[in-house]
Amino acid sequence: MNNINLLYIDPEELMFTVIEQEAKVRGYKTVMCAKNVEEALVIFSNAAFDGKAVVFIGNYNLPSMSCVELVQKIKKIRDVPIIVCTFLCRDQIITHELFENGVARILDKPFSLRSIFQHIEELMDS
Repeated sequence: MNNINLLYIDPEELMFTVIEQEAKVRGYKTVMCAKNVEEALVIFSNAAFDGKAVVFIGNYNLPSMSCVELVQKIKKIRDVPIIVCTFLCRDQIITHELFENGVARILDKPFSLRSIFQHIEELMDS
């Protein structure tokens, strides 16, 4: 798994350290964290990924733009797998819209650290 580059986006910074530590233990190449959409887009635009890349959006409800808009902007920069985490997994309209815009997986909240990395690694292996 040492060639995975991860961008983790979440307005709640509480998970940053936990995600970074677990990714390092698993041998991920790069882990970048962003607390807002603007920061995420700058990081993603400027990152020179060597290897596989994945974006994990830890919260559907983002302050400055919709999650779907963020997904669309990321996909315009680079076509990478995107995972979104939300309490709204059972809302068929939201899940349909996310999948229509290129989201690879949607995880239900609350989620475990193990499930995050399991989904990332399954996507990277496919």
